[in-house]
Amino acid sequence: MREAAAGHGLACATVNESTTPPSLLTPLRSPGFSALWVANGLSLMAFWMTEVVCAWHMRVMTDADPLLVASVYTALQLPIVLLVIPAGVLTELADRRRVMVWTHVWLARSLGLLLMLTLSGLMSPLLLLTFLPLVAMGQALRMPGVATLIPDLVETQQIPAAVSLNSMAQTSSRILGPALAGLLIAALGVSTVLTVNTVLMVLIILLFLQLRYQPARELPDNIRQEFVGAVKEGLMFAAITRWKRNILIRLGSFFACSAAVPALMAVRFSDSQTYGLMYACFGVGSLLGLVLISRLGHQRLNAAEACRAALLWAPPVLPAAVCVGGRVPARRAPP
Repeated sequence: MREAAAGHGLACATVNESTTPPSLLTPLRSPGFSALWVANGLSLMAFWMTEVVCAWHMRVMTDADPLLVASVYTALQLPIVLLVIPAGVLTELADRRRVMVWTHVWLARSLGLLLMLTLSGLMSPLLLLTFLPLVAMGQALRMPGVATLIPDLVETQQIPAAVSLNSMAQTSSRILGPALAGLLIAALGVSTVLTVNTVLMVLIILLFLQLRYQPARELPDNIRQEFVGAVKEGLMFAAITRWKRNILIRLGSFFACSAAVPALMAVRFSDSQTYGLMYACFGVGSLLGLVLISRLGHQRLNAAEACRAALLWAPPVLPAAVCVGGRVPARRAPP
């Protein structure tokens, strides 16, 4: 009887240990995921720094022309929206580690090209708007690549914690990147920020080259044929599925309106430190929203509450629009 009770107790203890969810930091014990987590944070921070420095550089070159300054935000965000489905399909069909390596090689070359044009004094508003979509293309490939690599680098029960850590890295980068870019522009100039971003891309390439990764599925023989078919299927699914179509319409409408604030902040502020810090406030808001969502739980996030959350955007924007007033004269800074 005692042996049976002891065996039952041992079995219960084993079940409790197996069902206990891992802590938030458990995925970082995996060398592969920790390398991915660091690389993702650095890459995102470099992207936000690039957005801030290019908007400020356009401000200086055009004497704070609102249309051209806002075009920087469009050139960096619109290609991501247009390429997100093809990029997701590519990372699903190809070797994800290889995709991430070549993506950051592309980003390093694109940022290096911007750096060379800036240092040589050849940079112009037209050239800046021409080459910024190259950076956006790399960012569009990077985003689904990180998301699809997570399940291959951690155990199944660790995936929720790994996704949470990934969200924290994204939010933190949106706070640190703009603030650091604003300070570096004021202290050392635009070219310094572009140099830092290019070096960060090289470090990320080295991290992915050292990543020990074995694909969890066999790669298709004819990737091109599979790619075209999967893209068509994804677009058709988004078009004919009602709930998916509604989500895309709501998100598109909200971001199309809300993008005006970050796109024009470089016009409003007369020094790069204030501009960078104000841009970082968007990251603070994202962090607060992430904490609120985690406390509410997924079951309470229905359509009505999502609409109320979107309406919260209006009260702060209206006084900001009134306070903007006229254009602020640009203060030129050395490259």
